[in-house]
Amino acid sequence: MIKIAETKDDYVEWNSVDPSQARLGILTKNKNHPLISSIKRRLPKETVVFHVKAENELNSEKDGISISEFESLPSADTESVFAMQRMNWVQNYLKLICYINGRERSDFIPTAGFKSHEEGPLMGYIRATESMLDLEDKALLKHHLEKLDHVEWSRSEEAGFTFHIQGKTEGELLESLYLAAWSFWTFAVSVTESNPLCFILELDEIMLEHPVLNEKRELINFIVQTMGHLTFDYVASFIVKAPNLYPIPEANVEYLLVENIESKDIDWNGTFGTHLSLNSSEVVVIKRNTYKIMNLFLESSIQI
Repeated sequence: MIKIAETKDDYVEWNSVDPSQARLGILTKNKNHPLISSIKRRLPKETVVFHVKAENELNSEKDGISISEFESLPSADTESVFAMQRMNWVQNYLKLICYINGRERSDFIPTAGFKSHEEGPLMGYIRATESMLDLEDKALLKHHLEKLDHVEWSRSEEAGFTFHIQGKTEGELLESLYLAAWSFWTFAVSVTESNPLCFILELDEIMLEHPVLNEKRELINFIVQTMGHLTFDYVASFIVKAPNLYPIPEANVEYLLVENIESKDIDWNGTFGTHLSLNSSEVVVIKRNTYKIMNLFLESSIQI
């Protein structure tokens, strides 16, 4: 159990390995919130941490996850929830590629079939791309699909695995985020060890500064909802941090910590039925539409 907030007479603890509360939301405009690093240090020592954020991890080794290699293997049951989720990742990536390039799918993505008893659904699209006659479209589509061969993560003994969200455009940032989440998902559903996993997703302004509408919103929803759902079927926890309430509810969090957010930023009536105002020394801990104003607890007992 990890203590996350307290008062003189009460406290709130978070159990990262309990599926009933393995999802934690943190609503703050602080881009380098000390609670994240404090929780990472206090997770069960056998936990393998995957941390996705805008800042790069310095002085760390490079490692990689191959989504293509994962997709070269078949699903044991093609009618299972796992197989359907696997297909969803592929189809949403194709939707993302069309969104980034401003193209209609029917004019850009070739139709494809795959051998479900031998491979995953991505492989059919890889073969279909190789057969495309439009060389310009073929090169553009291969540019995206080849990114699935090696999704790079930084690795260190202290920080675990870290993914740096990067890109100069809205589309590049979204694709970077998508590849991070998809690669973690392939790792989580494939790993045979019993070590608990923790996926930390920091969605600061770098991801949400552009209007989150239409296809972009759907894709972010898919990522967050899928990461939340993963915690019910595997020994995994999910921490999502954002500067605004969106997209935290999509993660189905059990606890939501709200820090230093002015009332004008959030429609509390529409979401939690209570109007709250905070100052910088307090957080609100919300659990199932109930809330307490408490002091944030950090490992060093320093309150902010």
